[in-house]
Amino acid sequence: MPFMTWSSNLKSPSKSAAGSFFVSWGPDGIPIRQKMLIASSKVELKNKLQGIFKELQASGIDEASEECMLELCRQGDRGAN
Repeated sequence: MPFMTWSSNLKSPSKSAAGSFFVSWGPDGIPIRQKMLIASSKVELKNKLQGIFKELQASGIDEASEECMLELCRQGDRGAN
């Protein structure tokens, strides 16, 4: 399944973030039909979840690291939620 939630108490020198992250993953090389299925499933699943703090879309495991999530928190209102 290309989705995960991650509850965290991340802390950086400038910001603290407590809550759940919603991560969707779809590698760049998958067929467009599969990407569309992931996108529509993501909307359905995210609508059923409560308490999502931030959302992260990744095309590789390196884009779903704790450091990427900290960077998303540092962005504040500029980040996608």
